Amino acid sequence: DNSVPLPWHPVKILRENCYEVLNRIFEFDGTSPLPSRIIVKGEELLTASPLFTVDGKAIEWNNFRVTKTDPDCIRFAADGKTDQGTLDFKGELWFDGMYKMDLILAVPQAESFILTTAVHREFGRYVLDPYLLPWENDVITSNVRGYNANEKRAAGLLWLTGFEKGLCFWNKSNANWINTPGRSSLEVRRDSKQVTLTARMIDKQVSLPRPAEYTLVLQPTPPRIPKKDHRRFNFCSYGRCQEVTHDFGIDVSRDASSPAMVRPRYPEKFDQQYPGRDIKILIYTMPGHLNTWEPDMDLWDKNDRNLPGTTHSGVYLGNRWLLWQYCTNATSAPADLWTWWIDEAMKRHPKCGGLYFDVATVRNCENPAHGCGGVDMFGQKFFSSDALGLRDFFLRVYKTIHKRGGDIVLHCHVAFVPFVHSFIDSFAPGENTFAAACNNLWYAYTEEFSPDIYLSELNWRKAGVPYSMILQQGRACDLMPKLKQHRREILDNPEYAIRSLTAMSVYDLNVWGHYVHRPTIDKYWRIRRELEIDDVVDYHGYWVSDAVKSASPQVYCGWFEWKDGHPYRRVLIVSNFNRHEVKAALEIDWKKMGIDPVTQFRDLWNEKDISAEELEQLTIPGAHFLMLGIQ
Repeated sequence: DNSVPLPWHPVKILRENCYEVLNRIFEFDGTSPLPSRIIVKGEELLTASPLFTVDGKAIEWNNFRVTKTDPDCIRFAADGKTDQGTLDFKGELWFDGMYKMDLILAVPQAESFILTTAVHREFGRYVLDPYLLPWENDVITSNVRGYNANEKRAAGLLWLTGFEKGLCFWNKSNANWINTPGRSSLEVRRDSKQVTLTARMIDKQVSLPRPAEYTLVLQPTPPRIPKKDHRRFNFCSYGRCQEVTHDFGIDVSRDASSPAMVRPRYPEKFDQQYPGRDIKILIYTMPGHLNTWEPDMDLWDKNDRNLPGTTHSGVYLGNRWLLWQYCTNATSAPADLWTWWIDEAMKRHPKCGGLYFDVATVRNCENPAHGCGGVDMFGQKFFSSDALGLRDFFLRVYKTIHKRGGDIVLHCHVAFVPFVHSFIDSFAPGENTFAAACNNLWYAYTEEFSPDIYLSELNWRKAGVPYSMILQQGRACDLMPKLKQHRREILDNPEYAIRSLTAMSVYDLNVWGHYVHRPTIDKYWRIRRELEIDDVVDYHGYWVSDAVKSASPQVYCGWFEWKDGHPYRRVLIVSNFNRHEVKAALEIDWKKMGIDPVTQFRDLWNEKDISAEELEQLTIPGAHFLMLGIQ
């Protein structure tokens, strides 16, 4: 339907050619169908309007118009003229800020067809695809060709972002993209003032035997805001942590025949789980992955499968089962079925609190039977991304679950795509850190990841949903023979959980109570609950505030802020990323922190008071952290 779920609101018409979505404003000049301005949380994002050119000349636009207005989307059209032909434009501005553009270029020949757009430098600090790409001489290049169809990188995606605000670019398919050999199809270049993205759909002399079609997306980010209680969204300990708010069922609530179907294994026992505890049970599933045991498998069109696709298999009761992934571009059957499944489960089971999506990555599909693959007009093999189909899937499931007061947790490493994956309540990275945990079991999270990784790939602010880390030390011990000898130490010794929390706390990340010493993780969540973390005004990390800093190297600081009426006005987080003990050596700018100097602090982790004099001499053990409360 056309309803708009919270936290978003319907697209608002502020005035002629000016529209508002959540925390963002799009302004058009009345001629071009590309926004002349985008304002994100009060700040100008663009340095100039995006621009399409053909053979080096800007498109001449006519008849920019609104074609349809709905609460969730306003649709536009415009007629573009080039020296040799036309560019037909249809645009859709959605409530989450996704601006989808369908283009038809009709010219007999072309030497170039290019889109350029630029943001202020601070909003292009990082470039993700959705993994962090390195700058080389202030340039980053990428290509829409050459990707394996099942790579976790979404071909054609580039997300320019700062610590919070940014701009995401995406193209649906590499069909009809043709480039001079050796020249990248996508390029990002920065100078002292701006970061410019160039998308070269055509950049060599070619003849076009028919009109060339393209689908592109521009989306200013973050796409949403998190729930007020997002720092209390505590998922997964299999019931072993007392502070947990969401969890798997004791048997992970999986269907007996496969790991993906949305129905409890034992319906009569489902609501008896975790007696006396207010825990939302999330059912494990995989989006659009259907099992050969399901009757729907006999009804669904096999031509709708993702190719080459992903499969999973197993044996139950002596019978083999196989899980097939269906392409959400080709069919709405997955959205129909999963929406119905979870609606039925939540109606029948009061403790069913929603879904946990695994294997939820945007993927490419090469299936020519439904148009995702084939050969384009230039004789090149092409594939398509399933991003828009997956978006529709998650949006429908999100609406259904939220109408019943439930939640969604989603896992796809760190491959978060903002116009697809924002229809959730918590994002769960972590398995992308498995190799690091195998290589450095004892100090993985303080040594294996740079600050830039924490502030880009693992930064929840750019996404607008909380990130909850799945720590990997215990999993590494489970799966790697050479590490099995350390499993009990990892699970029983608080030290390794503390070392992980040293990083999670200063970067304001939630954490699962799993794969490390659970009582230590539970203690962390209990302290946060007692702090009334739901009511925090904001967390000021070292990357945006120097009100608290340390004179010791590799000691990172941040601080939480509350209004009056809470147990503490401020809580300082001080994390030592060194292996050895160092002095806290804190330098506090009380004016920047907005309060008068104090003479006493509360060590919340060790439950003791510390005077200002004692703080001057305080040391922090290697890979440990402090939580200092100011009443």
